[in-house]
Amino acid sequence: AGSVVTLTAGSGAISVGPTNGDATTTLHYVNTGAAITTGAITIGTLDFVTSSSISIANNITVLTSDLTFPVPVTLTGSSVVTTNIGSIFVMGAINWASAFHLTLNSAHAIEITANITSTGIGGSAGNISMTASGIGAGTFAGISVTNVAVTTADGNLTLNGTGGNTGMNNYGVFLTGALGQIGTTGGMLSVTGVGGNGTSGNHGIFVSTNASIFSSASSSISLTGTGGNSD
Repeated sequence: AGSVVTLTAGSGAISVGPTNGDATTTLHYVNTGAAITTGAITIGTLDFVTSSSISIANNITVLTSDLTFPVPVTLTGSSVVTTNIGSIFVMGAINWASAFHLTLNSAHAIEITANITSTGIGGSAGNISMTASGIGAGTFAGISVTNVAVTTADGNLTLNGTGGNTGMNNYGVFLTGALGQIGTTGGMLSVTGVGGNGTSGNHGIFVSTNASIFSSASSSISLTGTGGNSD
């Protein structure tokens, strides 16, 4: 309890897991040149420090802090990624073409600034699901997608976001930027946003100019926005 574990491999690959730590343990994956492969992880704090990539095929639960994916991620198995208190930051692209499913669950918020793409079709379709519960004080969107695309080919795509509780523009789901897209060409699409209880502009779903939410003609689509206080 209360320990800090650092795993360093220089330019070699790191493959570790499963890990079942407690809430006071910090795990650093440090790797300057090769991929990091994780097993199933439950830990207080988890840091990825690498200039290469991360491979995930198992569930990850972070108990007491934010979780950041700073580099591209390869999904090699279905994974549920959960932060019990903090936010999830996707800064490196996540791509896969098999029937694996990615679930992101954050008690606070999810910020996406790199593409998340499931390209599998038919029996190889992979689903994407995100839930940001908006727990904790602050001004923030539940799920924000900034100038990048979150898309599936045939997989289902589900986003559920709840905004913050102070100040303005606590959107449930916020999509912005000319390259901002949420959509599917063959799966079911569901976007649900609940605005927070700030002072004004707390829309359930807010899509800025030039960004888009799309679905194919044959796919079902559900968009549900509920404004918060002073929407």
